[in-house]
Amino acid sequence: MMTIQDVKAVLQMLTANYGDDFYKGTDEASVLKLWAVQFANDDPKEVMAAAMNCIATLTWRPRIADIRKRMASNETHGQMTAVEAFQEISKAVARGYDRASATEAYNDLPPILRRVVGFPAQLISWRKVSDESFQTVIMSAIRESYREIAQEEAIYHALPEPLKEIEKWRVDAPDQEALPEPETAQSIDEVIEQSNREAAAHGMTMTDELAEKHAGKVADFLQPITADDKKRVELAENRKAEWSLK
Repeated sequence: MMTIQDVKAVLQMLTANYGDDFYKGTDEASVLKLWAVQFANDDPKEVMAAAMNCIATLTWRPRIADIRKRMASNETHGQMTAVEAFQEISKAVARGYDRASATEAYNDLPPILRRVVGFPAQLISWRKVSDESFQTVIMSAIRESYREIAQEEAIYHALPEPLKEIEKWRVDAPDQEALPEPETAQSIDEVIEQSNREAAAHGMTMTDELAEKHAGKVADFLQPITADDKKRVELAENRKAEWSLK
């Protein structure tokens, strides 16, 4: 937490370098008040280091935004490149051969990369594409997404602490629980029994031969599926309802 004395020390150092031009167009008391409010929740050492960086690199008087930009740069200095980000995600894709391993690989990624991936099942989806597609189309999309998210996080880290609390949801990437178990195919006997019940409800008689024929078709649609294949489940249910009435 910066005190008034801490702010004065920073402003005195900036004034010593930039001279009277530092307060040009305003007055010392107003600048002191504004800076004290803006940096009230920041670490004095970080603000001082950012101010020194500005002195070393800027020929014009730094504004509050310049100081915050340097502070954000220091905080994200160790951020990986887009190439490194893709390499880390590629390793996670290689690990994600089923739901449990994909969830574990996803949770092991840094928060910023979890934001790029989105959810564990995406690792499984990427694993299924050809190497050529993954190394071209998917790679390009991942790198571009990473650059955009990295830029968002740089802007976030430049915010004052009170605003960071409000905007924290923008950079959070919570761990994902294990994916839900997929729906499994019904047995032939189960589908026959269900078909008979549905036929009886509509005043129809379903012969075993006809029911088994319909059941075979339905079972083909109800193969084990992933949690994301909701449309396929709906299609199977609709077809099953249609066949039960034929």
